[in-house]
Amino acid sequence: MRKWVISSETCVVSFFILYIISTFISMAAMSVGSVFLLVGALVFFQGPKGLYKAFASSLENLLVKKYFLITLALAAVCVMSLVYAQINPLTYNGESLQIHWPKDILKLWYLFLPILSFLLLKNLPEEKQKKVIRFWFYTFLVLSILSIYQYYTGWPRPRMVPRPTPLFFRYQATLFLGHHLSVASIWIFPFFVSLDFLFKPSYCAWIRLPRFFFLLTTVFGFATLMLTYSRTLWAVLPVGILIWVFMRLPKKWALIFSTFFFVGTFFIFQSPIVQNRIKSLYGISQRVEIWKMNLEFFESRPWLGIGWLKSGPASSLYVREKYENVAGHFVGHAHNNFLEMLSGTGILGTVSWMVWFVFVFYLSIRWFKKRRKKPPFVLGIFAAWIVFHLNGLTQVNFWESKVIHQVMWVVTLLLWVNTKISYEKKDFS
Repeated sequence: MRKWVISSETCVVSFFILYIISTFISMAAMSVGSVFLLVGALVFFQGPKGLYKAFASSLENLLVKKYFLITLALAAVCVMSLVYAQINPLTYNGESLQIHWPKDILKLWYLFLPILSFLLLKNLPEEKQKKVIRFWFYTFLVLSILSIYQYYTGWPRPRMVPRPTPLFFRYQATLFLGHHLSVASIWIFPFFVSLDFLFKPSYCAWIRLPRFFFLLTTVFGFATLMLTYSRTLWAVLPVGILIWVFMRLPKKWALIFSTFFFVGTFFIFQSPIVQNRIKSLYGISQRVEIWKMNLEFFESRPWLGIGWLKSGPASSLYVREKYENVAGHFVGHAHNNFLEMLSGTGILGTVSWMVWFVFVFYLSIRWFKKRRKKPPFVLGIFAAWIVFHLNGLTQVNFWESKVIHQVMWVVTLLLWVNTKISYEKKDFS
């Protein structure tokens, strides 16, 4: 049996790497990558029965069991909201919000994806584990470099900068994802992890990559984030960096760094390219309008909402009843993670979702006790979560299909470092 598993390891690791690469590419690539991941797990554990045994065994770990139960509770409330929406549908102008089974619940599988990838990562040999993670960094660097090329040429998916000027008549960094907001939400995770690795030589030695490599990933990753033209990201990224600085560096050096950082940020924000974007009012009034809509949805169904992820279709019904000129009004999802959950799943769903994130935060902050050595990933991912949620005040970045793959991958890393790595002082001091 063991010989069969060993002979399949190269194939399984290759499938895993293909999935990791796909999380930076496109929705189609991610779907194919997910199939590779599932096939790899079935091959590694020798079929569904072996995979189930590995899953049952993993639940003996308290953190994994808690994640599974909290995730199951969140998924159950989301389903309950849809059941309630079918029994008591939101209605405008004689039109009722439609529920489509099983299509409307398919996205819930993403929440359980970390368990699948965790099982595979945990049971691979240590060098294979590090190889998979290195490809996360490799892909991040290659595509970050490509974003510079895209800024000047538009390839591979041209999208013009809003309000172009003769000096900065360039393209947005959307890469293969096709939208700058997707890039902004995905790139923050490997960026902050790279930044943390750059300042911790022991992490670089552990992953077997030179510090210069992480200097490149940090610089080009930061450039990509700046070229996404996400105004909210530009505003909140400094917050995440300062949080990381005061948690990673000694107080004296953190104060020095912060001083230079504030001065540098001030001058950057005075540059024409930044001012050009900040002064653009595009999208602001539309967001305010749709936020008000979702507050009304929440008030009409406060406990279980109008149906999980149904704010988009509901906004169409709302606009058709309230306004004669439908074309002049913005429709779509809530453009705010919290409002999306409040309107769609009510108080019960929002509380369940917040409990889920509190637990994910806990997987990082449990290592912040004084004198306790922090393993790789936890501090970088913690800072990225802060930026992610602040960024989510103006977009539904959590439930976006392209972004959620990266979100669930970093949850995998948090589960893994909390159950797998040995945190000897000599390793990470």
